[in-house]
Amino acid sequence: MAIYINGKRVDDGGNNPPEKDAKKIASIAAGEVFEHDGSVEVAGHIGAGAKVKITNGSLHVKGDVADEVRIRVKGTKNGGNIVGGHMSGGDIVGVRISGNFSSVTVSGNVSGGGASGSLTVDGATGHDANFNADHNISVQTAGNHFKADAGHNITAENIGDYAHLDAGHSITVGDTGLKSVLDSGHSIRAARLGDGTKADAGHSITAGVAGRNCVLDAGHSINAGEAHETAELDAGHKKNIGRIAKDKDENAPQQQNPQTMRRINKRGNPFDR
Repeated sequence: MAIYINGKRVDDGGNNPPEKDAKKIASIAAGEVFEHDGSVEVAGHIGAGAKVKITNGSLHVKGDVADEVRIRVKGTKNGGNIVGGHMSGGDIVGVRISGNFSSVTVSGNVSGGGASGSLTVDGATGHDANFNADHNISVQTAGNHFKADAGHNITAENIGDYAHLDAGHSITVGDTGLKSVLDSGHSIRAARLGDGTKADAGHSITAGVAGRNCVLDAGHSINAGEAHETAELDAGHKKNIGRIAKDKDENAPQQQNPQTMRRINKRGNPFDR
């Protein structure tokens, strides 16, 4: 059912009420403790060791996030049911409407829905960062010991060594560092899983390369373009591996470089004549 405020439809097409306008700030300083109720947009960077907590909204960082930053993003919680009738005045947060109505009118400031509970970082994320979000987490590159816990999806380009990603639905990454851990309720997609990485998905795992000593466990299927011979792959339904990679045998004869052919001037050196 559509949501109308003062006669104008204001939901996002999925019957979700709009969020409040995001608070815009320049940056968050190193070591700062920042808390805000509602969405926040950071135009610059978040300094090392900062602690950030967002409730009833989302966080968008357009700059970099330095080392040892802790971020917690909590989305809007649904309120009680409105069973028929007319409601007006005041601020209404997290409205949920159910039942059969001839008309419902909501007046006042309404927040909730949309991408509430999401964390987005446009720049680079440093080492030992710890992100937790009720909905999605999206980052570019992240350093070593990166930890991310998302209620829905995690997306990252490249992450460093010893990363730990936990998503309720899906994980999509480029390259992972060594000995990372990826845990997803549904699917995992990666360009390259670094040596010693463990990936566990409720449904499927798709990887371009699975490195040495990787351990992959999928409830349904595993698809890998290449897997090292030491990798362990376990799928409930099927496994498709394009190529098994092996270490080079150090005792095998090495291919010699082709001999360099010398061009000889049969006419000799003209200065010798």
